[in-house]
Amino acid sequence: MMFDNDLQPSFKMEGYYVWCGSVIRGEDGRYHMFASRWKREHTFHPGWSTHSEVVRAVADTPSGPFEFQEVVLPARGPEYWDGCATHCPQIVKRGNQYLLFYIGTSYAVEVTDENRQDMGTISRASKRIGMAVADSLCGPWKRPEAPAITAKPGTFYSYFVSNPAPVIEPDGSILVLFKARKYLDQSCKFSNFYIGAARAADPESPFEVISPEPLFGPDTPNGVIEDPFLWIDRDGLYHMLAKDMLGTIAGSEADGMEFVSENGVDWKFRQIAYTRGTLALRERPFILFDENKEPVALYTATAEIFPYRNPAAHTWNSVCLYKK
Repeated sequence: MMFDNDLQPSFKMEGYYVWCGSVIRGEDGRYHMFASRWKREHTFHPGWSTHSEVVRAVADTPSGPFEFQEVVLPARGPEYWDGCATHCPQIVKRGNQYLLFYIGTSYAVEVTDENRQDMGTISRASKRIGMAVADSLCGPWKRPEAPAITAKPGTFYSYFVSNPAPVIEPDGSILVLFKARKYLDQSCKFSNFYIGAARAADPESPFEVISPEPLFGPDTPNGVIEDPFLWIDRDGLYHMLAKDMLGTIAGSEADGMEFVSENGVDWKFRQIAYTRGTLALRERPFILFDENKEPVALYTATAEIFPYRNPAAHTWNSVCLYKK
């Protein structure tokens, strides 16, 4: 196993749910976490898809504690594709430029106690993947007027695209794995999770979905996973950390698994990377690497009570330092 269960809280905020931590070391020598937060009054679900916002927090060490600095991607109105909520940030650096991948939702319906659960379906149907760009981790961030990756009728990603996992390839191109669902019929029923892949030559080029068939999913040999995190080692081998959705691969639901690939598309299971332990939920894995591409710390979104069903649950981002 790559990481043990010696978890420490790294970022939490009073009055907010906190989720989705992605960390990078800045030119200032400090560690910058891009995370999701939303007020507890909106409930965990569907609050993450109706009221989440991407924020930045900073710490002097990888273990934190991280202190809130600013809202990076605030709501900007339903006329924008990402105007109502931003969520699931993933930060990467390409040359001297920072690329912040995230998901956005938009809707023109007021969320009330009466329609709150219906809004989960409505807002998720608008989920698309965006890429904001900046020359500094402190911004300003240029937000896209259109999604970088969007849903497409008649495909395994016809309902939504979500949870981007980017990596910069040796030639400078950008590979992104993404979670998706498809509509099953005219009754608006939808599938379990699929994982697809898209690539762009550079930040100015469009992303193209690589294969019409999903890499993972309910009707594939690889099974159902979510929350991929990607990296390429010093030998050019692709690695992915992901959550076992159903416990059919790692043996326990919500455990973390490592997969390897020669090309970023054809994946093989390697090992269990971490376990959920006694926690109700552990999601959104992200590994911080040093300048030698050695792992430093694993960050995961954490809850002791299952938050999707219990609004009393508290959530935060945890850190587990790598032990050789």
